[in-house]
Amino acid sequence: MQSHQRIGKQDDVSAVSPVIATVLLLAITVSLSSMVFLVIADQFTGIEKQPITGRLSARAVSDGFQVVRVVDLDTAIAPIMLEWQVIPIDAPLDSVALAGRANDPAVYGTVDVPVAYHDLDGAYSVNIGDYFVIDTSLSGTQNGTWRFTLFDHGSNSKVASITLPAPNTAATS
Repeated sequence: MQSHQRIGKQDDVSAVSPVIATVLLLAITVSLSSMVFLVIADQFTGIEKQPITGRLSARAVSDGFQVVRVVDLDTAIAPIMLEWQVIPIDAPLDSVALAGRANDPAVYGTVDVPVAYHDLDGAYSVNIGDYFVIDTSLSGTQNGTWRFTLFDHGSNSKVASITLPAPNTAATS
């Protein structure tokens, strides 16, 4: 009868398996690279972005809506960064009658709301050709003189502003 013995090898149960060692090395690498990224990214958050400028056109249509179209824009803006405001012209500077973000689910691509944003190319970015539809009966803009303004929160600057036309008139600014 032959016995099986290991000659020259010892069983070392205290060693880490290669799989666990690889997982640990990957976890350490990811943690260190994340920390380096956060340190570097934190240095660049103080950099001020250039203001984005644009131009709007506005027209009133016969069914009680006002349409504001983006006709010129330096660069596309993420809808989450773009705030719209509808303000009466004779109101104090700090008052806002209606305001919201272009990405708001109650505004983005909807109907039967005071202000709706329509992304013409569906690229989920505000750019030339996109437009806002203002329901004059729901927003109250059928009476008085109102101003529509776009504000970019990425650069903390006003992008464009236009006076909303009374029914059956048009304007461009």
